[in-house]
Amino acid sequence: GVCQVNNRGYCKGCFRSREERTYWHKVDNSVKQQIVKACAARQKRVLAKKRLAAQQAQQNSGQVSFFDEDE
Repeated sequence: GVCQVNNRGYCKGCFRSREERTYWHKVDNSVKQQIVKACAARQKRVLAKKRLAAQQAQQNSGQVSFFDEDE
């Protein structure tokens, strides 16, 4: 696939930085494993922020969603 970057330079899909994407084919597997772990942590933070923002928006709207994944 083709990476699409956010305003901080991280891919919106794989969460790799610009530098990580540039050197991906030049690094060994142990470095790739470290990058993948970092990407998983970045993804977790992004999803947590999105979840929090959605919860706050729902609380502010006064509407109940019947389609929340958590329930």
